[in-house]
Amino acid sequence: DGNEFLKIREGIDKLKQKGGKDSLIVTNQAAYIVDVDNQTVVTAMDKNDMAENVFTKIDSTLFIN
Repeated sequence: DGNEFLKIREGIDKLKQKGGKDSLIVTNQAAYIVDVDNQTVVTAMDKNDMAENVFTKIDSTLFIN
């Protein structure tokens, strides 16, 4: 939804300021692997499907409420 989109967008901006490149953003609804430089969501996973999954090749993580 639009609110989730804004959270991701703001999260990418924060990660870029901190030097993030390939990052994990976790919200109340889902987890997103993002390419910070290209401002692109590479992978999206519903929060209910995240249990016991492994996230690799990320250099930073941001949790957003």
